[in-house]
Amino acid sequence: MPNRKVFFTLITIGVILAGLATGSMVCIYTKTKEFDKVFMDQIYIQETYIGGLTKEEARDKVSKAVRDKEKSRYITFYGDDKSWDIPFEEFKAEHNIDEVLDEAFQLGHTGNMIQRYREFTNKDKGKIEFTLKRTYDKERAKEILKEYEEEFYVSPKNATMVRENRQFIITQESNGQRLDIDATANKFNEVYESGEDGKIEAVIAQVEAEITSSFFDNVQSPIASFYTSYTNADLNRNTNLKVGAQKINTAVMPGETFALSEHFGDITADNGYKTSKVIVNGELVDGIGGGVCQVASTLYNSVLLTDLQIVSRQNHSQPVGYIPLGRDATYATNAIDFKFKNPTEYPAYVESYVENNRLYVNIFGHESLKPDTDIKFESVVTEVVPAPAPKYEKDPTLPKGTEVEKLSPRDGKKVNLYKYTYKDGKLIDKILENQSYYRPRAGIIRVGTKEVSAAPEPPPAEPETSESESNQEVEEVA
Repeated sequence: MPNRKVFFTLITIGVILAGLATGSMVCIYTKTKEFDKVFMDQIYIQETYIGGLTKEEARDKVSKAVRDKEKSRYITFYGDDKSWDIPFEEFKAEHNIDEVLDEAFQLGHTGNMIQRYREFTNKDKGKIEFTLKRTYDKERAKEILKEYEEEFYVSPKNATMVRENRQFIITQESNGQRLDIDATANKFNEVYESGEDGKIEAVIAQVEAEITSSFFDNVQSPIASFYTSYTNADLNRNTNLKVGAQKINTAVMPGETFALSEHFGDITADNGYKTSKVIVNGELVDGIGGGVCQVASTLYNSVLLTDLQIVSRQNHSQPVGYIPLGRDATYATNAIDFKFKNPTEYPAYVESYVENNRLYVNIFGHESLKPDTDIKFESVVTEVVPAPAPKYEKDPTLPKGTEVEKLSPRDGKKVNLYKYTYKDGKLIDKILENQSYYRPRAGIIRVGTKEVSAAPEPPPAEPETSESESNQEVEEVA
């Protein structure tokens, strides 16, 4: 009997224990299931606590914390009495948040249910901190700095040489500066990688002038000189000569091409030019800037005496009186230009001025540019093209039957210009420098149409104004 009582007692205890065990397991199971989708207590990603959060919640919280930190950290960038605060977020770094969250989530989520339960409910485990890794493109610092280049850039100033009052005046060069992006970017990256605010001073590099004053040493020797003459018959034309001469005073650098159009500018009254005689369709008419072609022709002849290269030259449509055939150069805005190139390694300088009814063009340069020979030119007419039949214009101001020559006819000419080179009095070279064509011109006769009752008086003589005889400039007008 007693044995039976003991047996039932043991059975009762077993049932109770089994019930307690089952209840504990159910409790453990329930708690463990609650922990399945959240992080364990005491877990931090850097300084951000994520215990009890789901992965999505933790990701949002950590991402926001990272963004806020990147916005709150600055690199103070300064130089030239200026400074800028560049937030860390400008580096556009990436952080391995997902990777670290996956690693942190393993805590309390591995092993059997009992092990997971114990790990989750352990209150003595202390703070568990995970560190993010930050990756970024180090070239990003250079991109940021490029936005501030202009704040530091100071353009260098080249030395210059001008000629005033028959003397050369050289202005010294001055160096500039620029932001050294590479060196400054290295400083940026050091501060950024430290993770803490920092100050850096911009690294400044010197920008040297391309042309120094020494560049103009020994380039002041007279190389060539030429002049043409003019009269005082047209004061406006003389003004144009003076204005045009002043505008072509300049240095021509090695390899540079001089274009007359770039120096004359717009042929307008605003630029100082006045109304004088120009050629339109073979006739002399009033036009702005008459006379500048004499500047072009004088410059052309001075250049012919040097080793400078003629790039573009066009003769007038009609001969001019201030220069022999084949040695003129015309100019027309946006149509005809005179150009030459400096092919040497030294600068050349063009000086032009008017004085005592002469227009001068002098060229200076290194003494090696001056030919050690004598040069002469010969203009040879190779063909004469007869003038076409005259044109008749009705003139109601002249009595009927009266004819007056308005413009005399002129034969056309084809001309070869030869350049002869002599050394020690002996001819050593002969070249065809250019070929020019002066178009024939028909005469113009005014025919009277006015009816008169009495015998008309003879009309006053109206002699033609000849370009060549009056020494008037003729400018082609497009």
